[in-house]
Amino acid sequence: MSRIRLFSKKNASITAGLALVFAALVFPAYAETPKEDLLFKLNIEEKDGESVKISLPFSIFYTSIDIFAKETLDAVKKEIGLDLTAFLEELRKMEGEDIVKIEGDENISLRLEKATDETRKDLEFLRIQVDEGKNGNKIKVCLPIGIVKAASQIAATVIKQAELDKHIQAQLPKIIEELKKNLEIK
Repeated sequence: MSRIRLFSKKNASITAGLALVFAALVFPAYAETPKEDLLFKLNIEEKDGESVKISLPFSIFYTSIDIFAKETLDAVKKEIGLDLTAFLEELRKMEGEDIVKIEGDENISLRLEKATDETRKDLEFLRIQVDEGKNGNKIKVCLPIGIVKAASQIAATVIKQAELDKHIQAQLPKIIEELKKNLEIK
């Protein structure tokens, strides 16, 4: 019986996709998000029938940056030159285009899609579907975005009370240097 091994080298892309979803669940903020009709979709399909499909509203990424204090976002911008809001605006321009598309033993597609009449309801949910192929399990997770936002309120409170923003700001230069060294970036 075939099983998806999330931590194998072969399935690193699946692990990365699930890590992305985990980040979206753990770090979204409680601020109101702009109404929009874009869906972030990650589809991974293997030739043996195993697949992972993830769908969530793109707006969740806007709220994810609101969990941190402005000073922390400014420090990120200063240290690595990344304005997260501007990054999302640039990414939004990819609507209807493949952000990533890999065809081979694994077919991987990462894209922003405009919600249609058929998929409009998906704007209200985080959806994860795993199909382990022939004789395997089929797993579906559907989590209302309202629950994600409630959890994010708790996360925002913890970050504020533990003053994690100040810790992140203080450690940011060291973290970036360590990343550069590990990734061999000069």
